[in-house]
Amino acid sequence: MNDNETGRICQLFLETGVVTLVSEFPFYDTDNSFSLSHDGTDMWWSDFDGPLYQIDDGIEERRWLVASPESGIVPAGASAYVDVTFDASGLFGGDYLADVVVSSNDPDEPEVLVPSQLHVTGAPDIAVSDTLLSYGEVFVGTTATDTLVVLNAGTDTLVVGSISADHPAYSAAPTDLVLGPWESSGVIVSFT
Repeated sequence: MNDNETGRICQLFLETGVVTLVSEFPFYDTDNSFSLSHDGTDMWWSDFDGPLYQIDDGIEERRWLVASPESGIVPAGASAYVDVTFDASGLFGGDYLADVVVSSNDPDEPEVLVPSQLHVTGAPDIAVSDTLLSYGEVFVGTTATDTLVVLNAGTDTLVVGSISADHPAYSAAPTDLVLGPWESSGVIVSFT
């Protein structure tokens, strides 16, 4: 987003209808921007008649497909191996598509595209805010509550089928949860 009024360029992240500010950069032009884009690594900005600016957004991008070596020389009549590594670390479940692009000085085929696909099966990962709830002093006949936050730190839907205590003096609400990746919910644990 280009905000001419405050002199800044903002990088926003949109997920399930919620917009989060990722980062912002000073921007010193009062004219309207001609182009603003993100190439998967950095932000690029230019006005209509000005220079092109490359802005490091400070985010370490995840590369799920890497070819090595990235360049080399293949003598006439020979061949060379290129290792292609697929890495699903931190990716959400789903299909990822890309082309491995082989560019060369071949006059007939200066560029060859090799389609690549990675299918990721996501996995939920439960995390809780506390491992011990402390109610302090509770008078007879009263109820004390504490909140436990349950987080899905995984890459697929977390289904918590039951939340209960092994002692009848404790109860929890809600008693089950369904959380998407990086969603959290409070669970109120009561002691009577």
